[in-house]
Amino acid sequence: LILEGRLERRPGSGTYLTNSCYSLSASCRSFSSEMNSRGLVPHNKLLASRIVSADKINSSKLRIPLNSKILKFSRLRMGSEIPMAYQITAIPTAYIDKVNQNDLEGSLEDLLVSKFGIFITTSQTEISSDFVDQKISKLLNICTSTPCLVKETIDMDKRNRIIMWNKTWYNAERFKIK
Repeated sequence: LILEGRLERRPGSGTYLTNSCYSLSASCRSFSSEMNSRGLVPHNKLLASRIVSADKINSSKLRIPLNSKILKFSRLRMGSEIPMAYQITAIPTAYIDKVNQNDLEGSLEDLLVSKFGIFITTSQTEISSDFVDQKISKLLNICTSTPCLVKETIDMDKRNRIIMWNKTWYNAERFKIK
């Protein structure tokens, strides 16, 4: 287990489970494919979902008029039952019909293709670092002083429509950017 990197020996202290570190691709759009490529089983837990009027931030990110209706939801993203990330997503309701709550626990790209015929062709990604608030720290099982990688992604279809915007907080102790 030590050779596999699952345990770590600390002289004078003992043997400990290691905190596995996974790479986070700046170019990869899909969390599910990212987890699958690392041999982890992706899973999402829907935390909240509602139709709201787009505020200034959402209307700017999605390039839609202020107060347009959007589906806004948050999910805890997991790999093999380990909390990996917290994500907030916004999708203009003009592009999607009614969405079942269970649909939001799977792959969004698969949902967009299978239910609405929308193919994501382009993504713009920006990665920064930040600390999390109390709510996110509890969900990710980390301290508020633990640094996080914050990945903001804007996904577009072949007609250059912005289909969704999401902001994801990754535990920086578990991920490195490649």
